[in-house]
Amino acid sequence: SLLCPGDVVSVDLGWQNAAYAHVDNNLCLKDWGRLSLGSPSPYSPAKCYDQVRACVEELPSTEVYLLEAQSHRSFPAKGFLHISVQLRVLEAMVFAVLKETRTAPVYSIVPSMPSQYYGIARKNKHAAKKKAFVSMAWRLLSGEETPMGNELHVSSKMKEFFEEQVKNDDLSDCLLQAIALMEWSQIARDLF
Repeated sequence: SLLCPGDVVSVDLGWQNAAYAHVDNNLCLKDWGRLSLGSPSPYSPAKCYDQVRACVEELPSTEVYLLEAQSHRSFPAKGFLHISVQLRVLEAMVFAVLKETRTAPVYSIVPSMPSQYYGIARKNKHAAKKKAFVSMAWRLLSGEETPMGNELHVSSKMKEFFEEQVKNDDLSDCLLQAIALMEWSQIARDLF
């Protein structure tokens, strides 16, 4: 259940940059990686389905799946509306494939929730928020305590993996979402 999962797989979605983090209730980072969804051209949901399904099959089994909600996105610049729609369709496809192929429940998380949890200002522009999430992930990987005073347990291999990445904001997002969910679950267990 969401109140006390033994583990969670958190997914940060994007056509070119998708990632997942598998964290257990002891805040042990069990698996962390990228998903290669590719960039469909020309875009067609029907053509993307098999590719999305194959990527979802790469995800580890878990008790709860957590997807970064795409419905929060707004792209005021001209030409970005189609990207917003494509990301929402991608989220729906991943959600549907997980519901169809896995027994674990699937939830969406609005990105502002982890931002608030880690004290990252909502007023930050998108680029500043990305940098703040990457910085927070680095600090947690380096031994800094989480907001609840817990320590993330991570292998040197996974630290090296993160360090080697040119673009690591998607990896940061899914990791921080997973940790936040596990700590919120701990709070709920303590209350009930």
